[in-house]
Amino acid sequence: MSSSLVIPLPEENFFSGHGGQAHLIQKEFFKARNWIDFSASINPLGPSKNIQQVLEAPLSAISRYPDSQSSELVQGLGDYLGVDSSRIVVTNGATELIYLLPHLLKCGQGVLALVPIFSEYLKAFKLSNIPVRTLSYEIDREFEPPMNQLTDFLKQNPGIGAVVIGHPNSPNGRLWNEEELIVLANYCEGREILLMVDETFIDFCPPGTSAMEKFRGFSNLISIRSMTKFFALPGLRLGYGVMDSKWVQKIRQFQPPWSVNGLAQAIGLSSLKDPGFIRDSRSFVRKQREFLIERLLEMPWLKAYSSETNFILFRLMGMGKTFPKRFYYQLLKDGVLLRNCGNFEGLDETYFRIGVQNSFENESLLLRMKNIFSTQKMD
Repeated sequence: MSSSLVIPLPEENFFSGHGGQAHLIQKEFFKARNWIDFSASINPLGPSKNIQQVLEAPLSAISRYPDSQSSELVQGLGDYLGVDSSRIVVTNGATELIYLLPHLLKCGQGVLALVPIFSEYLKAFKLSNIPVRTLSYEIDREFEPPMNQLTDFLKQNPGIGAVVIGHPNSPNGRLWNEEELIVLANYCEGREILLMVDETFIDFCPPGTSAMEKFRGFSNLISIRSMTKFFALPGLRLGYGVMDSKWVQKIRQFQPPWSVNGLAQAIGLSSLKDPGFIRDSRSFVRKQREFLIERLLEMPWLKAYSSETNFILFRLMGMGKTFPKRFYYQLLKDGVLLRNCGNFEGLDETYFRIGVQNSFENESLLLRMKNIFSTQKMD
């Protein structure tokens, strides 16, 4: 295939790495641009209006140290989730929790991660000198987990102390079905293997979907959660984990004191007390996601994957080796930022992730994509 798309590429490499880099790109590259940012998968409705009450209240609490245990927020999360507060630990974003997880493993144990997955898990364990093994989801089968291969691997590797999965998984948005979770959770519980489940996007899914809800009595299940995505609070850095109380105590031994500031705790608590926001967010994102997937499936030059959350993974098909990067930078010139997924283990630069936005922005993206593809001479 020949391409008529010619774009001079900048020296700076914004093509790989985490999403949400619009401020860096604006500073270093296309300076006079108001971005439509599809690279960070944040609730398009923004945060709950409840937080305005916190922001308007006297800020005398800033002159005091925050509650190092985040006690009120922990209790609020317990009420929100229907779990005992002794099973919850609040952290400075889910990322802080991820980098504390290695402390839960015994000396000499290794980790098995299902990939692709959020890259910080692999980094965190490797930095702690914990051996990391990976198995790939079956990409050609809509990212199904390789259940037979997974259980065989665990049987043959008794040194594995933890299994890490995403539910729903990033970057593809697939939930594990109940039968898959039952097999894996029961196996891990029986072998005393920690099952670490990234559920940072689970709030976009219907109630009852969480692995934590399905296996409440399991002592080796650890749910990693975030208030960044659904509650649209990325700038405050607020995450938490749900796990057996013995693991909570272990995490707190290694957590830096006062890692979660008082304002974040107050805003997090107020966000949980807005059921209308929670209901409307799920409904809005579901409708916009379904619209985007339907329109993407009409494009013969890409494959869009089904998703249960607020982002969609797609792959460019048959467009030539250099096209993905040029496609990305042409969208940048048009004021649109996507998340390239080439740095996820198991994927390459032909994969992109779209964070669902409002209807106008979603339509704008689709139009710009069609305009780019219309310039291509298909074989």
